[in-house]
Amino acid sequence: MSLHSYYLDDSVRNLQTFEDLFKRAQSFAARAFQRLKGRNDVDFKRDFELIFKTPDRDQELTPVSHHVARELWSFAYDWHRTPGRGHAAVRIYWDGARRYRCVAPSILDPVNHTEGFEDRGRMERL
Repeated sequence: MSLHSYYLDDSVRNLQTFEDLFKRAQSFAARAFQRLKGRNDVDFKRDFELIFKTPDRDQELTPVSHHVARELWSFAYDWHRTPGRGHAAVRIYWDGARRYRCVAPSILDPVNHTEGFEDRGRMERL
């Protein structure tokens, strides 16, 4: 059972293409996780350690390495598409932000019943 869900709004152009790309990214994440955890693929492990600065022999960075591997696994296996936006952890729109209404100093999203702020600094101060 998947732990996370995403919703694709009808405004997303070429829903099937987006879905195919998402599935492809998941397969890349799964393969990266398998290669990282495998014992024989030392080239991939060495590249991974170089990119993420997480050598296995470094006791301080080993938890970071495990975190990255856990996130790769989660993206590969824990996400599924849901037909309803209500329970989706992530909602993807392609509407050019037309659904937002500016009511200074806020930006309202009446579709998802959320509020944002035009001024990021104001949002961080709250």
